[in-house]
Amino acid sequence: MRKLSQEDKAGLYLTVIVHLAVVIVLLIAGLGYSVKKENSFVLDFTKYEDLERMQAEARRLQKEAELKESISRKLQEELGGGESEVKSVAVNRAALQDDSSCIKMRKDSPKSSRTAMKYLTRNK
Repeated sequence: MRKLSQEDKAGLYLTVIVHLAVVIVLLIAGLGYSVKKENSFVLDFTKYEDLERMQAEARRLQKEAELKESISRKLQEELGGGESEVKSVAVNRAALQDDSSCIKMRKDSPKSSRTAMKYLTRNK
């Protein structure tokens, strides 16, 4: 082996130093990327949106069930659920007094026509 001259040693040292500097820079860049990657996090709101959607659906179904139940209760009360409640019924007295349309008169029977005439003259 021969002895290296001062210039050859300087060239060799300079090459090693440059390569070590490049390796250091690459390691720092890789390490910085890894740290940045570990510190970053992703917010995933899809489960939260699904939960909100399911809660809204549950509230809607509950309101619908309450509405159906209240309608059912009111209908039951109207149909006879409240026996103690007295209800007024409108009556047309004029229609009840005029029964001439209900009398059946036979032309060949004098008795039925006399009865019908008595009834009609009595109510006037």
